[in-house]
Amino acid sequence: MKLTCITLNVSEVLVRPVIERILESELTVFKEYRITSLDERLLLSHAYNAERGQYDGSIILESVKSLLSGQVEKLEKVIVILDRDLFVPRLNFIFGIAEFPGQFAIVSITRLKSSFYGLPENINLLMERLCKEILHELGHTFGLGHCENFCVMMFSNCIDEVDMKPAKYCEHCREKLLKAVNL
Repeated sequence: MKLTCITLNVSEVLVRPVIERILESELTVFKEYRITSLDERLLLSHAYNAERGQYDGSIILESVKSLLSGQVEKLEKVIVILDRDLFVPRLNFIFGIAEFPGQFAIVSITRLKSSFYGLPENINLLMERLCKEILHELGHTFGLGHCENFCVMMFSNCIDEVDMKPAKYCEHCREKLLKAVNL
């Protein structure tokens, strides 16, 4: 299984160690990965909502699918990492969005940054939060729903809830993930 990570104006220096940690610890099902970048105008130009001052995550997800679906292998997952404030119509904001199940997911670092909350930037905390949200959104692509256990698949309604949850799947979610991979 292959993982493609697409960055939109997010440094590979931030992303690479997070992806490597994820693949070594929680998602060992991926045997190879690559990190690449895209011109963000390809995905974001029509997703901006001026009234909200945010980008519609569902529109970006559809753009990703349209742009890349013909280039993605059957057993490949694609995660897009960007630095834009996202929302979906029913929520004030989101940290990420994914096909459920499917191949494509998006994570935004905007609200994962300490500076968003008026605090000094903390790169280690940002990387920890990014790790959790990538695991969460990729979990959705494997068909994992939100979990009530102490698990990375817990729903996070605020940054404190991201910080509280572990950067790993509970046994129940791990079993479901392994079953989904073996189908």
